[in-house]
Amino acid sequence: MWHAARLYHAGKVPLVIASGGTQPWKRPDAREAPATNVLLQDWGVPGDAILLESKSANTYENATRTAELLDRRGLNCVLLVTSALHMSRALAVFRSAGIRAVPAPTDVQVGDRNYTVLDVLPDAGALAGSTAAIREYVGYLVYDWRGWIDEPAGSPNARDATARCSPSASAPIR
Repeated sequence: MWHAARLYHAGKVPLVIASGGTQPWKRPDAREAPATNVLLQDWGVPGDAILLESKSANTYENATRTAELLDRRGLNCVLLVTSALHMSRALAVFRSAGIRAVPAPTDVQVGDRNYTVLDVLPDAGALAGSTAAIREYVGYLVYDWRGWIDEPAGSPNARDATARCSPSASAPIR
């Protein structure tokens, strides 16, 4: 969210799309997009520069509903703001939904190169990292199997979609 607000304040985009609904097992009124809207406004993004997409429960629904929002506004490109770990799947799904999406990753994680013998021992941090990576790999495979990803990552058509967005035709997605 902070990264999307920074992109707005830097003049890279004219609007921010606050996205995210809720999971079926959570309270229906606990949607991510309205909470994101409040934070973005607290960080100085004007309310009229924020679009809400608050019905999606997963990345596929987020992409298809965002495509509808963009069509209504005559926009054709987004700076896609999401976790660096999640970017590959999100980018593939948004592009499959017909959205020209340029990655604007956040929370990039880098490792320390000073390894010791203790690094081969199990720990909670390594388990969390492995769990997140496995979830993304499996998620990508499931999305591809369901037909939610048209172009495999790294294909020529996928690379063509990375053309720069002009600030007047783009919006960051949170």
